[in-house]
Amino acid sequence: MTIEMFCPQWYYVETVPVEYQQQIEKLFEPHIRDESIYKESPWDCNCLTTFQSEGNLTLPWNDWLECCRSTLDKMIDEMQPKIDIEVVPQEAWANLYNKGMHQEYHTHELPFCNLSMCYFYDVPDGDPLFRFVYNGHDHYKKSGLSEAFDMPIQTRIIPKASKGDLIIFPSHYPHFVAPNVSETPRITFSGNLYVVPNDKASQVTPKP
Repeated sequence: MTIEMFCPQWYYVETVPVEYQQQIEKLFEPHIRDESIYKESPWDCNCLTTFQSEGNLTLPWNDWLECCRSTLDKMIDEMQPKIDIEVVPQEAWANLYNKGMHQEYHTHELPFCNLSMCYFYDVPDGDPLFRFVYNGHDHYKKSGLSEAFDMPIQTRIIPKASKGDLIIFPSHYPHFVAPNVSETPRITFSGNLYVVPNDKASQVTPKP
């Protein structure tokens, strides 16, 4: 069982089959480690990214998505959709975190995007550094009850993930990346998807 529940949110994590991991490595090495294809993050953090950069256009994202397809299909089967759906790719990019680099609290909540994923290409020391944040506690504090009662709650959720794993989650979930304490760069691939009914899929144009 790979669908984890919390509060009562969910995420899906699965190891990409080894043959596809090897194919991904052949597709992206060695240029994925060349910092010239990255740019400084446009977000409130200090990681390097290919997001909306010229370097991103040189990377084989369609091939990467095909390598992830079986894992994505497995997730869809386990979720048991109530209707016929289409999963439309929207965009993909790489992030690189040298020692001390991190990524801020954020979501991927955008128009034509309701599902996101992160592939752990290189994870130093076995810690993915990926953290979900449960923000429901904010409502508890605003209600005034927090002044009267302590509510035991886990506000940070650490997915059980490692190198070669793909995590898939609703795009509106807040999450962040803890600082990389290793001398080895942490490299991840992110992708945004749009889940729509089959009869509306033709109205959405894939971006990658």
